[in-house]
Amino acid sequence: MERKITRAIHYMANSHLHLARLLEAKRSEAEQAARLLIAIPHDKNADPDGMMEQSMVVAKSVGGYLNSLADLEFALADNLAFVIKELNQEEEDDD
Repeated sequence: MERKITRAIHYMANSHLHLARLLEAKRSEAEQAARLLIAIPHDKNADPDGMMEQSMVVAKSVGGYLNSLADLEFALADNLAFVIKELNQEEEDDD
């Protein structure tokens, strides 16, 4: 039983590592989009609708990144609850 729990924890840790890598890629993407948006010249003749559209794209990208962080946090919490439950059960079995 202990091997199964250890294996499950190992798999969860690997999946969290992959999720963290995906989030890092999303963070870089959102960061680059924000830098590009800042670099856009703001002159009076610029198309305000186009600038607003690009701003919305960046805002959606940042929002998506933050939602992904929240999803990762929930996944970590769920998996940690599972691990703690199994450890508590093992302690009870040992008593």
